[in-house]
Amino acid sequence: RLRCDDAYSATFSVKNHSGISSGRIIDISSASMACTFDDGIGYGINARFEDIQLRLGGHLLHTSGSISAKREIQGKFVYVIVFDAVRFSDTYIIISEFIYNGLQKNLRNIKK
Repeated sequence: RLRCDDAYSATFSVKNHSGISSGRIIDISSASMACTFDDGIGYGINARFEDIQLRLGGHLLHTSGSISAKREIQGKFVYVIVFDAVRFSDTYIIISEFIYNGLQKNLRNIKK
């Protein structure tokens, strides 16, 4: 799991019934992500997204998934979206590489 402190390197958008919602990824694993939506739309548990677009460090990826958890933290809703990794194996590989590179960068910063 990688914490995404840089708001520009880890963002996403989803297509929903009213258009497109975008947001920021708080942290990500190869199976899921914790995130917030920019527009403040309230989604429920088990809400399904067939088209999730991830932007991770310059890579544009597509996947699908569902909300498995929702919590209010400091007045904002934080959602956990579980990916359909089996359906999108290439996406899984790129997410794993993004996490690996981010953890390596964190380790180098600790060593300095």
